[in-house]
Amino acid sequence: MSSGLQPEYSMGLRGHWSVPHVATCVRHDHPLVFLYRDPHATARYDNAQHLSSLSASILNRNLDKPQEHPTSFEDWLDERLSDGPGSDWLSGHPLHAASVFCRLLGIALLRLDGLRLDHIAKDSRHALYAQGFEVAHESEEAVRRALMRLQNLIETPQDGPKKIFPALYDRLSNDYADNPDYAAFRRILRDHMASSWPLGPGDELLGEPVHERRLHSVTTAAQETGVDPRRLRKLLLASGLLAADCELPDSWAVFDATEAAPVLRDLTVRVPAKEFQEIIGATRSQFDLLVADGVLRPALETSETTSVWIPGPGPRS
Repeated sequence: MSSGLQPEYSMGLRGHWSVPHVATCVRHDHPLVFLYRDPHATARYDNAQHLSSLSASILNRNLDKPQEHPTSFEDWLDERLSDGPGSDWLSGHPLHAASVFCRLLGIALLRLDGLRLDHIAKDSRHALYAQGFEVAHESEEAVRRALMRLQNLIETPQDGPKKIFPALYDRLSNDYADNPDYAAFRRILRDHMASSWPLGPGDELLGEPVHERRLHSVTTAAQETGVDPRRLRKLLLASGLLAADCELPDSWAVFDATEAAPVLRDLTVRVPAKEFQEIIGATRSQFDLLVADGVLRPALETSETTSVWIPGPGPRS
């Protein structure tokens, strides 16, 4: 006021306050207050015009709210606006895209607490930026771990990525599909799904059709071969295609589809020892001698299932 100007000409708006991802002033620990809206750009940026009708309320502190400390995300954002990108992983990406990604990841992470976006009051949703930021600023690997934690909440991939990664999958596969600023975030989600989802022809991966299956799950392989999932899992474990310590349910227990192709093909013809003995016309004692001498060998060395013999034109070596 020492300038002698009218209040509306003495007041100013910090540029940081106009960034859509900001909800608190880091200098004053005060929530940002909505002042006015104008559809016309020229009038919208005429601050003096709008502040003239608000100056009395501002000076009388009628618009003041209880102090609120800025979140870690807002501190990071303010530092980046003031000093440029930092050394953390998130700072290596375009500012707007990184901020949007934090919010989208924050929305997805609500599911770890059994919540959805509509459970959160609109005036509290800004905290979602901080929830996503706490993971995203750490590293790309931290983001991948968070995606896996979310995925483990869902019993089957058939529930779809939009249920598992709400908002995040939809925006990256549609709204930001062609925006290069989001390319790194799309790659992370794409690589995660490509390495852990049993996607096959007819499925989509971030809006792009899948033409060739890279991974099978116990469930999809059982559907393809017609083999009972319990028997199939034992055979996959015996053949080493499925890790011995795999505790994932059949729908998420995945393995390389190309590597497994010969095994899955053989599974449709494997038979128990008694049936194999009858096919080759041997008595039980003859069969046992052929096995003992190594002339006949089972397709799988396992005690978990009896169907390990593959009928063929001659002995297996």
